[in-house]
Amino acid sequence: MEASKSRRQFQSLSIDEALAKIRTAVETINLRGGVKPYERRRVKEAFTILSQIAKSPSIKTGERRESYRKFLQQIRNGCRPQLVVVSAVGLR
Repeated sequence: MEASKSRRQFQSLSIDEALAKIRTAVETINLRGGVKPYERRRVKEAFTILSQIAKSPSIKTGERRESYRKFLQQIRNGCRPQLVVVSAVGLR
């Protein structure tokens, strides 16, 4: 059961699925008036990853982190830093 849960956790999302998750995150954050502590840690980690210099990934986890870093850079450069926050919270 645990192995299938971790596999599901890293499944790719379609554009529509990702946008739906982001939309839900925006609504939730607005209703609560902010993010929860565990979400704050995720946001902090996202900005830490953004600030790191690109490294050549050596293991699968590194490859995922590098892909996530590139994704966050595209969001930050194409939109606003606020969308990085929403993506870090909504696309968990």
